[in-house]
Amino acid sequence: MLLKEPIIHRHLERTTGNNAMPFAWIILLAIGLVGLQTDGAYGHGGEDHGETASQQHQGPTTLGLGNGAQGDMYEAVLIQDDTGQPWIYLSDAKTNAPVANATIEVEATGNPGWTRTGESTSTVGIYRLGNTLPPNAAGDLTVTVTTADSSDLILIQEPSGNVGTAHRGVSLPKASQFLLDVRTVPAEQRDVMQTIRLVGHVIPDPSFYARIHPPVTSRIVYDPSFPPPRSGQKVKRGQTLAVLDPLLSNVEKTGQRLSLFKGEQREAFTGRELVLAPMDGQLTDVHIIPGDVAAEADILAEIIDPDHLWVEAILYDLSMADRITAASAASRQIPGKNFSLTLMGVSPKVNPENQGLHMQFAIDQSGTLIKPGMPMDVYAHTGTALFAVAIPRQAILEQGGIPRVWVKTAPEAFAGRSVRIGRKTADWVEILEGIQPGDKVVVQGHNQLNAMR
Repeated sequence: MLLKEPIIHRHLERTTGNNAMPFAWIILLAIGLVGLQTDGAYGHGGEDHGETASQQHQGPTTLGLGNGAQGDMYEAVLIQDDTGQPWIYLSDAKTNAPVANATIEVEATGNPGWTRTGESTSTVGIYRLGNTLPPNAAGDLTVTVTTADSSDLILIQEPSGNVGTAHRGVSLPKASQFLLDVRTVPAEQRDVMQTIRLVGHVIPDPSFYARIHPPVTSRIVYDPSFPPPRSGQKVKRGQTLAVLDPLLSNVEKTGQRLSLFKGEQREAFTGRELVLAPMDGQLTDVHIIPGDVAAEADILAEIIDPDHLWVEAILYDLSMADRITAASAASRQIPGKNFSLTLMGVSPKVNPENQGLHMQFAIDQSGTLIKPGMPMDVYAHTGTALFAVAIPRQAILEQGGIPRVWVKTAPEAFAGRSVRIGRKTADWVEILEGIQPGDKVVVQGHNQLNAMR
């Protein structure tokens, strides 16, 4: 029923215009063959003892285009490998994610007709359809898919004479889509949180932050009992951070001499002092060097709690101050991550240096990726807006300054499209031209598709 090799051959001829295979296809096929091909099991004399159990359940021995269709919930692609063994690739119709633990029944309407039951393999989304198909098997296929959550009926039509004819875009076998983790999201009308972008940076939570200053101008002394701390070191409250030898001014020295001359019993302020950590936390910006002289305004060290961080942003449109209640943040230093923010306070005073209002937000879950001082793009929530066609921001690629997206047009076909962008939020983009509701845009794996154009 499925003549895979001629389909691949015709596709490559159309893609290249000659017998030379594109470099991206060579790499892709090499990866697939290494990852999926299984070798025979050989005994002591090198004779073939047949397939092992793991080989029977791993997957096809080759990569190639198959014949597929989409139902309401799932998408199925039927392919025969070099040995004639039929396989079903099953994925979610919306996201293209492989579907595991499904019950699959396949029925052919041709002459002769046949039925097969899908058998799960060790690779998620790949099912083995019993043994080889009957000779000259043809006809449409009815695929019944049942999972714990839902069921679906998929009709795979018999390939017509123009199977494998050229289309504008890229053909990518389902096996390669699974290897590259290609994922999609349907474009649709969506109520999104409207935002304005603010420039911000990460600061410590004031309740979990301390700056260490010397009480008086002092010389830092080396004491082997209290070695100088290092940046990043975790400390406990009351732990000794530095040993200081206070320096007396001329006035203080004169006062001490007068006290001694008058016989007054006053203790001279000449003893060494210990600088103690006022809180538990982690040291940053440590400037404790034995021999240095530190004035009262100098900072010896800072202590923060990395689990309690804020973001400070500057708002220039003062009329929006009362409309902002929450926000989200992202940083180019942490690609693909968004962080929820809670508004903690807005300064009632316009900063004289930048003529803006300073807003402070608490990071709901900072984790270990966010660091103090890191620049952040803050998307302050100002209300909701209706996007007629909305797609995730990560679906947008730029080529020569022109925004483009990849759209999945068939189970094994993709097309690149230029789009015109409207409004943006932290997570979503409004599309004015180029995409229609229901189009499945690629949000993961589009860089690999770009390389295959």
